Amino acid sequence: MKRTLTAIAALVASALVGTSAASAGDGYSPSEKLIFGSVSQYTLGHRDLDSTDEASGHTFEFTSTSAYNIPIWNSFSIQLDGASEYYTGLNGHADVNSNSAVGLHLSYRNPNRGLVGIFGGYAWSKLKSGHGDDSYQMAMIGAEAQAYLGNLTLYGQVGYGNNTKGAVGEGFNEGWFVRGVGRYFFTANTKLEAELSYAEADPYIDGNDKGKFTGWAVSLDHKLFDVRSYPVYGTLGYRGAYYDATTENDHATEHVFKAGIKVLLGANTLQQNDRYGATLDLPMLPVRANSLAENID
Repeated sequence: MKRTLTAIAALVASALVGTSAASAGDGYSPSEKLIFGSVSQYTLGHRDLDSTDEASGHTFEFTSTSAYNIPIWNSFSIQLDGASEYYTGLNGHADVNSNSAVGLHLSYRNPNRGLVGIFGGYAWSKLKSGHGDDSYQMAMIGAEAQAYLGNLTLYGQVGYGNNTKGAVGEGFNEGWFVRGVGRYFFTANTKLEAELSYAEADPYIDGNDKGKFTGWAVSLDHKLFDVRSYPVYGTLGYRGAYYDATTENDHATEHVFKAGIKVLLGANTLQQNDRYGATLDLPMLPVRANSLAENID
């Protein structure tokens, strides 16, 4: 944990220096205000889970995410966000019924250069009804930074998370995570995004087995039409993950293919929202790992 907190402090310090120095660069004007606005997304997906223990098979996944950016002073803003995942057609008594998370971000941003901030979140997961340990919860805290390079946005997060409710010695206990995201805007209203995440927890199952987790994802957003001047986008995406308990050959692999819609309020385009509006989100790999402890054990 000490090394994780040191890494968080280093990220904040380096990003503060870089972003503060960049604020005096070409192109930034105090008149360019951050946007009070939001982005909401709804998707339906097909999920395949291959576990060495329980709940292997196919389910449907419905997701809902919302983020609200609130400028508070000059280049500072608060963002509130939440994410929910619901699964149907469950295959085992320990299968995950839902994952939900809420978060709060505080950040400093130069819309032409980048962003630096801190965040905290809380998540809860519900297992299939009737399971003895049917609820897992966790808290997380971390630092994040973004760099704006023309049509490319680079986004990084690092943090610490800990299970607060669930079977003793099971779940994402005393864990850390890192996440990297790249967003490329072919046009202001067409975005390709790729993500890679990694996390570890100790213990994860059986009170002493360490967990190692890797996640990856890719998505494409493209504008479809406007509804009363609010832009609506179609989105296609895929995400996958590998959850490894590191002992006794306990592991699971997850693949999800999904499609949905995204709606912006306040921003006129995806790229404007990325640089001025609700540009941040929550790392969900630790949350999913927390919820899958019973599946893998």
